[in-house]
Parts: sequence; C-alpha cells; structure tokens
Amino acid sequence: MKTSVCEVLGSVNTKLPEKIQLYMTGLLKSEGKKSCVRMPEQMGISHDKLYRSLNVEGLSYEEQQAFFIGVIRLFTTNENPGHLCGDDTCIRRFAKNMEGVDKMHSSIEERVVTGQCPVVLCWSNGEVTIPIAWDFWLSKKSVRPNEFRTKTRIMRDLIAQIACKISFNYVLLDGLYQSDVMMDYLDDLKIHFL
Repeated sequence: MKTSVCEVLGSVNTKLPEKIQLYMTGLLKSEGKKSCVRMPEQMGISHDKLYRSLNVEGLSYEEQQAFFIGVIRLFTTNENPGHLCGDDTCIRRFAKNMEGVDKMHSSIEERVVTGQCPVVLCWSNGEVTIPIAWDFWLSKKSVRPNEFRTKTRIMRDLIAQIACKISFNYVLLDGLYQSDVMMDYLDDLKIHFL
C-alpha cells in the first residue's frame, strides 16, 4: 500500500503549526541525506523558509511524538506492523559552551571529538523510517551522580515510552545494548529482539 506525503499529513489529526508540517513534509518527501540544504532543494522552497520552520517554539516532546505516532499508524498494516530500531550517535559540535556537549568517541571519525550524543528509537516498515523517541546521553562529569543514566538505561526508557503506543514485531538494537539487563527487560515485556 503506497501512501502519498499529502495523504499522510492530511490524515494526521494534529495541532502542529503549518511550519512544522512543512518540515515534516521535507523529512518524508526528500531522498538521501536530510539536511536544511538538501530538503528545500527537493521541495522547491528556499533554505530560509525551511530553517524558520525549525524555530517554532512551544511544541513539546509529547506533541512531536503524538504526530509521529499518527504518521506511523498510517503506514502500519496487519501484515507488516514494522519494527523498532535503536541506536546512539555522535553529533559533532564546535561550540564550547553548549548544553550536553562533551568529549566522546565518534565511530564515524574513529576518534574522540566534541559533540552531543542522542539515543534514538525509530520505527520502520522496511521502506519508511520514522524517529519516534529520543533522549540525550550525558557523561558522568556533566550531571549529578544520582542523575547519570547509561545509554542502555536511556534505551530501555525509550522502549517503555513506545511499547504500548504502537504495534511492532521486534526491536533491533546495536551490539552496545547487548546486556543481560536489556535482554531480561525485553523478555519481561515479551518483546522480540535482535
């Protein structure tokens, strides 16, 4: 079943501002790398117009997630409810005084860099991939001792946020998350995993 971007955005019952819908359209419609330079080129709009859509204030994490869940439900079928994919990454930053910026290993550059580390959970049906939950990992030196969370703990929290909100067959995780704690957690929830 093929669904157009216009059908998806038109069917999602949401209170998102039009500017946010413009950005979401860019994410869904553009091919290849999703950047503020490439997306507007493929959409036939200016870079500034798309960039301004990212500066809308007042859109909570929960509202963003509700939007994405609505989009996911349009792509979900009984034959293919999709699966969840989880991983973390390093976003290189050059600012010295920016929240969450720290020294970390970049597997892309294969060296220690200054950056932020988002832990992301996405839904995919094999053709469409949509981010559904995310949080930032912070090093022990960046937070109070009782506030530190491992990447595995963050991923467990993200899965817990989503497990009862959408259907999926299994969770696909990077080898970093292969721990007895994670596997026991997923077994307890009766979630299949790779």
